[in-house]
Amino acid sequence: MQTLLTTVRLLTFRSSAEELRALNHRHLVFGLICTWLVGMGRWWEDPKASLLQHLGIGSVAYVFILALFLWLVLWPLTPPHWSLLNVLIFVTLTSPPAILYAIPVRHGLALQTAQTVRLCFLAIVAGWRVALLYFYLHRGAGLTGFRWLLAALFPLLLIVFTLTALNLEKVVFDFMGGVRESERTVNDAAYGVLVLICMVSMLAFLPLLASYLFCSVNSVIAKYGRQRGPFFYLPALALAVSGAALNFLGMAFLGVVLIGAGLVIAVTTMFKLKSEKDS
Repeated sequence: MQTLLTTVRLLTFRSSAEELRALNHRHLVFGLICTWLVGMGRWWEDPKASLLQHLGIGSVAYVFILALFLWLVLWPLTPPHWSLLNVLIFVTLTSPPAILYAIPVRHGLALQTAQTVRLCFLAIVAGWRVALLYFYLHRGAGLTGFRWLLAALFPLLLIVFTLTALNLEKVVFDFMGGVRESERTVNDAAYGVLVLICMVSMLAFLPLLASYLFCSVNSVIAKYGRQRGPFFYLPALALAVSGAALNFLGMAFLGVVLIGAGLVIAVTTMFKLKSEKDS
């Protein structure tokens, strides 16, 4: 019962910092069960779904991948309270809102109406989970100020930027919203919004990436000491080499982004180490 109450308080943004940091294996088991159940509900009325999707296994695997992604991406910002297990438990406990996907909107409704309702459910669930992430990063992880804003925005824009650069954003939209490629003609407005979001994300991503790299280098060196600083030259070199390889393969835009990222890391490291030495 206490585990259920904790989940309800989290989903309604009422959890305390101590409660979020005390999440344990009981919460993980409960969160995985919720993820499994809503995962099955997500696909139960879709005859084209695979057996693994109907069994909810894909949703369970997804939370592990998402938790690992968030933990790795935000670790360089050195949140005061940051552990992979805690992040995983939080991600699983945000799964109950996805029960909206299990509502049988395709039965008894016209196709266009059903797809509109399903897309509204997608917007509600996505917005709710993003708000929960902001809440967790501030109250649970202990991030404040610009680093909190950066941690809240960067993972989301990184996902959108990567999908857009690889031309996968519509595929993921179809997957998340339950909208098949064959039904796209009734969703022109929704895809127009998607295109607008992708364009804005592409414009905002580059300055946000530079800010993320700058803050990450400074945060890690400040926390672990200047002796860790020279290690940043290795990822900077790796990014530059990867960018050059992408340019050679005809992916000039991504190549320039990677080279620029490596340059930001190298320059920030150089100035940070110099300032630490002078002080």
